[in-house]
Amino acid sequence: MQFLGLEALHQGDRALALGIVVAQLDAALLAQLAVGGRLVMPVGEREGAQWLLRLTRVNEHETRREELMGVRFVPLTGAQGWPG
Repeated sequence: MQFLGLEALHQGDRALALGIVVAQLDAALLAQLAVGGRLVMPVGEREGAQWLLRLTRVNEHETRREELMGVRFVPLTGAQGWPG
């Protein structure tokens, strides 16, 4: 299953960037990254603390997570987000 809204992308992407905050990381989204690929996205509470993360897929079983800074983004709503 691919992360909703990214159907055009495929497994093996080298870089992804999301402009909406999600409550938690989604395994289906991470699975789309190629080894060495990076994902930059905000993660956190809908109306509270949010962090910009950089995730790098080190190998098939390991992802490195770096918290870059506090941010404020609009929330993802719908099937894989908060209720609208």
